Amino acid sequence: MSDWRRAWSLLPAPAEITIEEGPLSQGDRDPEPFTTYLAFLATTPDPAAPPLARFSGGVELLDVEVAAGNGEGLRVRLRWRANAPLTEEYTVFLHYLRDGERLAQADSQPASGHYPTTIWRPGDVVNDDHQIREIDAPTPGRDVLLFGFWQPESGDKLYLLDEAGNPAADWIEVPVDPFVAAQEWWGP
Repeated sequence: MSDWRRAWSLLPAPAEITIEEGPLSQGDRDPEPFTTYLAFLATTPDPAAPPLARFSGGVELLDVEVAAGNGEGLRVRLRWRANAPLTEEYTVFLHYLRDGERLAQADSQPASGHYPTTIWRPGDVVNDDHQIREIDAPTPGRDVLLFGFWQPESGDKLYLLDEAGNPAADWIEVPVDPFVAAQEWWGP
């Protein structure tokens, strides 16, 4: 895969960042398909947007969106805001639970690994998209998302903070039904 670091330095600061992968391509001599392009979309973030939750390390959760993925399961968008630089690379763990039982898991570095936490800048909002192929439609009142940040190598986690700023848990649990969108919210 190509090195996308040059694109990071061209983004305005602060920015609301969405990264979209282009289609896969494969030439006659290419051993494996590769991503044709990455589109880095940057808009001006709303600095006054209230967070739904705060995590240690200066990370805030702004929004959760869940939508049907055109027969490809559910698509989940987590919107994170950085309030301080992070010195470690974290992976987002995302578990889909029904009646407390894990049905699916979609762990990855933010923005499918294309915008690691070590380059998040204060004020940046990162749209972090995940696909859950195992679930076609949520079951109202029974389904929740459980997610947070961790380092696979060390097991360290960012902690969910309570209103006083004290660690309360190492994940957040969000009911799925209030966040289910009626229409597709991101491109193919």
